[in-house]
Amino acid sequence: MTANPQKITLPVATRLLNPEIVYFEQIDSTNNYLLSNHAHPTGTIVMAEYQTAGRGRRGRSWEAPKGEALLFSCYLAVNPVETPLFIYTFIAAVSVREALQKNISNASFYLKWPNDVLLEHHKVCGILVQSKIVSAQKAIVVIGIGVNVNQSAEFFQQWQTAGSLFSLIGKRFDRTDLLSDIVVSLDNWLQPEFTRQPEVVLRQWKMHCPFIGRMIQVDDGKHIFSGYFQDVTSDGGLVLRSDSQVHLFHAADVTIVKEY
Repeated sequence: MTANPQKITLPVATRLLNPEIVYFEQIDSTNNYLLSNHAHPTGTIVMAEYQTAGRGRRGRSWEAPKGEALLFSCYLAVNPVETPLFIYTFIAAVSVREALQKNISNASFYLKWPNDVLLEHHKVCGILVQSKIVSAQKAIVVIGIGVNVNQSAEFFQQWQTAGSLFSLIGKRFDRTDLLSDIVVSLDNWLQPEFTRQPEVVLRQWKMHCPFIGRMIQVDDGKHIFSGYFQDVTSDGGLVLRSDSQVHLFHAADVTIVKEY
């Protein structure tokens, strides 16, 4: 890990997140860094050009060539009594989708439960939210975001369901501009009027998830269930209806069943 990080100031106005980014050329993981002991205040954003141990959900690795993706994490000190911790994954997904849609208005970005942003059925963004309870009224939340920006199509040959903005649209993007828009959007959705009303965030999330009502497969790590994606509960769970049974998941992988 780079011993002395640099500072990059984004040209944006924010209320909660600090636009002065803590920037590393290389780090093991921006999430790991912010979950360890440090002196950064709430609202700090840490970005890396390259992660040697980037991770996704359920312990998976997250790989990205140096300088071609956006890899960053946001550090928040929050009150879990006021805001349920599950909502931060949905806030992050809504924020990234909103920012990408703003930049590429002629494309259709949508959301897949619980934490993916898709373009043309390809994953272009993954989100990993991790938290630690400090006391009854204090928790640490780290929102890790990885956006595939300028990787080539060849890079994704072994990941058929993933892609980058460049590989799917054919245009390279300025990562600083994208980061600025994501930070502004995330800063807005992290305001109390949303964090203290998770139903508002979930309603927005559902508006951009076209898979509700469709056939899906859900893998909870032990079994694979097939059925219809019925709804998302008030605490972020996925409701799957299979024949006469209803299953509820709070952590699982979802595969969309293609319709022919």
